[in-house]
Amino acid sequence: MQEPLLRTEGLDYDTFPEVPATPGERERAGRVFLATFAAVLGNFSFGYALVYTSPVIPELKLSSDPALHLDKIQASWFGSVFTLG
Repeated sequence: MQEPLLRTEGLDYDTFPEVPATPGERERAGRVFLATFAAVLGNFSFGYALVYTSPVIPELKLSSDPALHLDKIQASWFGSVFTLG
């Protein structure tokens, strides 16, 4: 007989312990959540900066303001300059 992938008896790990956390454990958990949030926020910010030019370039090409108008070469530079450094 083959063993099941998941055990139905006994707990190896309890996701939600019934014992209240001590103040020290709460502080450590708060630091873990803060570090995780900072790491995710950095990735989100970087991803948003990469795709920002996608909707903006067509609008700048159609702009009637000469200071904001981009031609094809300028739009190419605007879209790729972020990845240079």
